[in-house]
Amino acid sequence: MDDIEATNIEIIYNQGELQVSTTLKNNSSETLNGFFIEIGLLDENANTVSTIAQNSEETIEPNQEITIINNVVGFDEQTNIVNAKIVSIEKNTIQDTIDNSFEIIE
Repeated sequence: MDDIEATNIEIIYNQGELQVSTTLKNNSSETLNGFFIEIGLLDENANTVSTIAQNSEETIEPNQEITIINNVVGFDEQTNIVNAKIVSIEKNTIQDTIDNSFEIIE
């Protein structure tokens, strides 16, 4: 999404388990009510080893940031995951549909 910026993506091995910390900033003038994000996990040669996805109901106010942390199972420090990148991010349309339904009822 053009209005959402990944300001920081970090690979963390916490007690031998892989975590991906992603900070997202809402650069729009509207509140983002949830999102679906897909993150590619990269090896030392920048090859995509795997992808992870999260459907979040987190709200991001205009010009604000949030940090999400994904725990990734099946990978340890021997896997050589050294970086990550955003593959896609989409606005959560389910919440918009619900909000619009209530507006129509009123």
